[in-house]
Amino acid sequence: MKRNVLVALAAALGSLCLASGPHAHRSKDHHRVVFDKFPSEASFLRQDLRPVVDQIIREHGELEWETVVLTSEFHTHLGIYSVIGAKMGLKAREHFGVGLDRLVVKSFAGRKPPVSCLTDGIQVSTGATLGHGTISVAENAVPAPRAHFFLGDTGICLALKEAYWQQVKGDIGRIIQRHGALTDEYWAAVRRLGIKYWAEWSRDDLFDLTLVKRP
Repeated sequence: MKRNVLVALAAALGSLCLASGPHAHRSKDHHRVVFDKFPSEASFLRQDLRPVVDQIIREHGELEWETVVLTSEFHTHLGIYSVIGAKMGLKAREHFGVGLDRLVVKSFAGRKPPVSCLTDGIQVSTGATLGHGTISVAENAVPAPRAHFFLGDTGICLALKEAYWQQVKGDIGRIIQRHGALTDEYWAAVRRLGIKYWAEWSRDDLFDLTLVKRP
């Protein structure tokens, strides 16, 4: 297990540092720094991911697999909103046709978990980070799983569709009712849901998209 975590963390550090590298603004492709091939073999994975890795890569692509793995290691657990944030950031990049470190982001997910975990997924998937000064969190808005993404003066808002959000809130509520909040059983149940949503929900269906003006 320790070896698996170290491998994923090494990849994470390489990919996150890539955003400021010499190719950051030259290509839409995802350049690897540490690996020629990102780990997806069963021997690198925890048991609960082994049955779904092929499905995730087949249905959502290798880039989403890699991004959510890096998000989960960076976030220190496989959570629901962090997975949604990773999918959201990838969708924004696809809309603009850009690679890492090209977008400026404003998150409306607030600063209180679990909704605020969305922002971690967005950081990893877009390369917009606090360190680069390219992501901020709206301070006076009701927290919600949505964010604004800007390329120059062009902007879009991506928001988790209401039906999906209601499902997430309902599922989390039932977990708390059954296991309590922040217990070991709670985190195990959240992980199971995170994996389920990751495998089953397409980033092409999850979000409402509207145009916004850059302030």
